[in-house]
Amino acid sequence: MGTYGQVQRLSAHLAAKDETLKRAAAAIDHWRARWEDELRRNASIGKELRSAQLEGHKATKRREWQLQSE
Repeated sequence: MGTYGQVQRLSAHLAAKDETLKRAAAAIDHWRARWEDELRRNASIGKELRSAQLEGHKATKRREWQLQSE
């Protein structure tokens, strides 16, 4: 096989590797976006939970105060 054939073969091999890398990068981007979305949802849920806990704590304190005032 001549030099031209070797160059063509290597070029095709590199093109295939490049396509594989592009597909892998696209898959990573897809999963990163899903992971970031999940983190945002979890942060939102955590914020709502902390808010509910705070409201529950306030309600308990109000009730304790009411009981002491009676």
